[in-house]
Amino acid sequence: KQWYQRRVAITAGITNKTKRRDITERLILAYKAILCCYMTTDTIEHYIVPGLQALLTDTQDVVPEKQQTVDLMLREVVSKTAMANKDQRPSNAFGSKVSGFFKKK
Repeated sequence: KQWYQRRVAITAGITNKTKRRDITERLILAYKAILCCYMTTDTIEHYIVPGLQALLTDTQDVVPEKQQTVDLMLREVVSKTAMANKDQRPSNAFGSKVSGFFKKK
């Protein structure tokens, strides 16, 4: 498993609700930040999407008020990756700014 999947799995085992909430909120912030970085579509598909999917599951249980944010990030990442794959560009899937999550490179 990847580091983010192990990290999200750790939050599921934490019984202290405050700690679990804190870790989940920090993961959301980390994903928001990392989505502003240059990444290949391969990296996005194999690392970012599975991590966001796991984070979405954790968010539903821990911080439901942030679920919409994570769901939006996941949808936009999947959409941008699909567009990049459709265009058959092996480059950065985030070539334009979308809803404030992605920066132009």
